[in-house]
Amino acid sequence: MLASAFRGSAEEAAGRHAQYPAAAGEEMEGYAVAVAAWLFGVNLTIVRGFSNAAGDRDHAGWRMDEALGRAAALVRGLAG
Repeated sequence: MLASAFRGSAEEAAGRHAQYPAAAGEEMEGYAVAVAAWLFGVNLTIVRGFSNAAGDRDHAGWRMDEALGRAAALVRGLAG
């Protein structure tokens, strides 16, 4: 199994967390951008706000506003 694969269920996520306990989360969308930046020697910072746990497909419980707010606050701190 590739390290860049996503988890479709809470059980799969728990297994991956056991393999990589220092990881805070999984990041799918920025992976290709990070690889391209590395290949071209470009510094990159990816800021993510986590709104739900891996495997949680019920959008009603996702905390999008909180996740976006925290990400925005971090970006403002980096820019200032």
